[in-house]
Amino acid sequence: MLADNHVRCADCCFPASGVDRDCNGISCFEALGARHLKSQDLDVLSQIPSIVDGSSTPRAAAETVAGTEVAFKERIRVVVVDDHHLVREGVVSLLNAVNDIEVVAEAADGIEATTQIRKHHPNIALLDLRMPRMGGLEVIQRIRSESLQVRFIVLTSFDGEEDVYRAMQAGASAYLLKGATAKEMVKTIRSIHAGYSYFPPAIAQKFAERIGRKELTPRELDVLEQIVWGKSNKEIGVQLQIYQTTVKSHINSLLGKLRVTDRTQAVTVAIQRGIVSIEFRKDKRLP
Repeated sequence: MLADNHVRCADCCFPASGVDRDCNGISCFEALGARHLKSQDLDVLSQIPSIVDGSSTPRAAAETVAGTEVAFKERIRVVVVDDHHLVREGVVSLLNAVNDIEVVAEAADGIEATTQIRKHHPNIALLDLRMPRMGGLEVIQRIRSESLQVRFIVLTSFDGEEDVYRAMQAGASAYLLKGATAKEMVKTIRSIHAGYSYFPPAIAQKFAERIGRKELTPRELDVLEQIVWGKSNKEIGVQLQIYQTTVKSHINSLLGKLRVTDRTQAVTVAIQRGIVSIEFRKDKRLP
């Protein structure tokens, strides 16, 4: 649990009941609507030392993530998972050039990732979200269900609020975009290995934007995916084995929850927020 039930940011901290007197109110979650966190969202937050800067205090974050002196007695064992060969090869080469990091295995999809993680028992798994056969979120969920002592860093090009939210719910300890610098990646790995969590302010804001939105039901997600793929109400009914009137009811409900007025807007929002992935279709729930 967080010390004194505080949710902390890079510049200040505040209790869930209100802003501390010393809080400057600029980058903390109060400005992003943290006082409206749902209980399940607080559960997610309570499992990590810090949602923004990866530490229990701003000073510790500055020293750890900004990286003054970090000393490790043994090398950090990492598995790198990405379906793009050039990306994976580049990350592996970069990390193997760092003295205190060792890439013990690599994988091109989620199925291979679970095999390599079980075999090598790494400290850190650095993985993409959207991959063939099995996505990164399912990898995290499966490995965590087996109680293996592995911490996960998401490295992806997707920054939709639903992507961020699902990653945090699954148990990711950090979320980096592929535009991050090599220096930031290395320091994030060291920080996560030291027991911290790291979510850059822009990513933390995505999480805050997701909080408070109405959840789509599993069936509404099914219908939304069919809409994204251009299916008519009749085709959706056949695919999901439900009546067209039921399809219309689900569409009206999801349009309201997404705060849009038509199917085209629903498709745009679904893709922008990461609610529906258009890359791989085998798993409808997980990117």
